Amino acid sequence: MAFSCVMNEEKIYSFHFSPEQWIKLKCEYKQHVFRMPCCGAKALLKTSALGTQFFAHKTKSESCPSPALETREHLFAKYLISRTLFEMGWQVETEKKGITPQGKAWIADIYTEKGRAKMAVEVQWSPQSYEETTLRQQIYKDAGIRCVWLLRDLKDGHNNALTGDYRFRTKDIPVFTLAKTKDGAMRVHNIYQVNEKGIHLAEKFQPVSLELTTFIRHLFNGRFSFILRNNDPNQYMSVQLINDTCWRCRRSIVIVGQVYYHQNLYGWLIKLWPSRTIREISLMDVDFINQYFQPAFHFAKLSKRYSKTEKTDYMANSCPHCNAIMGKFFEENMYDDPSTIETPICTIACGTTQTDTQMAVGQWILDSTLPATPDTNRINYFKDENPSETPLDYLEEGYEHEHTVGVKLTTISKQAEVKSLLAHLFGGR
Repeated sequence: MAFSCVMNEEKIYSFHFSPEQWIKLKCEYKQHVFRMPCCGAKALLKTSALGTQFFAHKTKSESCPSPALETREHLFAKYLISRTLFEMGWQVETEKKGITPQGKAWIADIYTEKGRAKMAVEVQWSPQSYEETTLRQQIYKDAGIRCVWLLRDLKDGHNNALTGDYRFRTKDIPVFTLAKTKDGAMRVHNIYQVNEKGIHLAEKFQPVSLELTTFIRHLFNGRFSFILRNNDPNQYMSVQLINDTCWRCRRSIVIVGQVYYHQNLYGWLIKLWPSRTIREISLMDVDFINQYFQPAFHFAKLSKRYSKTEKTDYMANSCPHCNAIMGKFFEENMYDDPSTIETPICTIACGTTQTDTQMAVGQWILDSTLPATPDTNRINYFKDENPSETPLDYLEEGYEHEHTVGVKLTTISKQAEVKSLLAHLFGGR
């Protein structure tokens, strides 16, 4: 089975013909000479049950080696891709062979050119390790070819082909999954569109699927973009403020409750859970709170104080009026109290995120203005993946995340916002 043939000494491809033209060519079969390019044997024009147009040996040739067996689904996918690219004006060859400058051989399922662009599409219908994919991708790169991979989704529909190292998607190795539906259509999965209305991180990436030819058109028309998971190594901070009353002087005061850290993921500031108390953070972060948050919100500077009740010293709030220590009981037991607020995120970084990987992990995103079918299979829902760490709790459903960049609290232009928050905290006083 092949997509190319020599007709009257001219090489032709089956995907160059519409179904109507293909039928007409079959009817004119005796007017031409069709030969297989592999051995020169006479060729027949055929159409598979899936609609794949192909050439086959008229009789078995002893001199022609048996071709590698490919499933009809694999061939159908290759046919659809080749036909679509041809219709888009690309020069297309199937089973194209080449050698890199380093002497490494390659054979592409579909090889295509337009202008200076050289692309390959690999339909991987049989299992292939991530290491093998990485090796083959490097060979394509050495040959000056950009390759995209379509991995077969497993038959039961409950397992995602992007498992193991494939979960860590990179721009260097574009990988998507391909599945045949019950109605015989080929659909591509592991595609996301940005949902600006989403509250949680998982809701920000709407899983969608595309019919294979539509996917190819969008991909080769540049309608996909790659968003890095973390292109900002910095961490940011916000704090919980509590409206309290000093036990000694009975005046209204503000104390610091929980401390929240935020990380820039996929372009949004994500709140890292769990939150921490002022006794669970570093002295450097205590100094950060005293430097940037205290001048804006007028609480007493955090410091180590001796507690007669605890008979030890620890990091504590104080009354700015009489300097009385405010015990940790109040701040740790008013977490959900309505008299609390969370400050804006300070845009001055409070630290950096350590990583032990050089992989530029991210996600492939389809232009959100394009129509696409929502992917209802939960196995394809967005999951944050990072090879350098265990999946974090804050990514699970039900956790809050901040999607707006905060303000530098000490800037004069934001004093109105600070006053508004203080007014809310003190009920307008």
